[in-house]
Amino acid sequence: DALPISILQLHQNEALDSFERIIDQPRFAWRGLLIDPVRHFLSIGLLKKVIDGMTLLKMNVLHLHLTDDQAFRFECEAYPKLQSHQHYTQTELRHLVAYGQARGIEIVPELDVPGHVTSWLQAYPEWGCLPVEPTHRFGVHKACLNPTDERVFSALETIFSEVASVFPGEHIHIGGDEVHPAWWSKEQHFPQKWSDWALLTYHPYKIILLDGLLSSSPLSGERRSDGTKSYTMTCPK
Repeated sequence: DALPISILQLHQNEALDSFERIIDQPRFAWRGLLIDPVRHFLSIGLLKKVIDGMTLLKMNVLHLHLTDDQAFRFECEAYPKLQSHQHYTQTELRHLVAYGQARGIEIVPELDVPGHVTSWLQAYPEWGCLPVEPTHRFGVHKACLNPTDERVFSALETIFSEVASVFPGEHIHIGGDEVHPAWWSKEQHFPQKWSDWALLTYHPYKIILLDGLLSSSPLSGERRSDGTKSYTMTCPK
């Protein structure tokens, strides 16, 4: 409820006495802020200060970018090698979710797939096609998940099940952007059946991988979002 904030703002501007009735409602249902603690780690305490500031601005969605090529900030119990040295435990994130909920703010976690996974493949190289090296640079990297390996889908379902258990909100962001074509365009990385399906570009590989992910139990229904044309979830207007 943003009404107390509206009253506070009117009081601070010495305008409260001039109103007999206050009607306050948002113009936009989705009033979000994206924070990227992957490239620059932010403490839970600082994230709480961000939420406090969002409350004063009547914002209601904190998009928390938790994984990318440079780091993996989410504690995954099933695959503990994924998490970077600096990361958030599931307990910390649950407390942060509760802190946001008490202030009317939903936290939307993002684990970016199938590209932006250099940090993933450092821990579990069998999920990719080629070896990777640690990176701290910006820009699109070649690393991407192997969409022909059933182990990848099994791992993704497990990982996102954990994410869904920590973040009970309506949305989970799965990225889907900037998949470099280098790995997926090399025929030797994929079995013959893919050629038989006439998948002549790397784009169908991404769609098939995302389709497999979106059909898994933790992301069924409306609890997902990504940046691709095929699966973009529109924000409420």
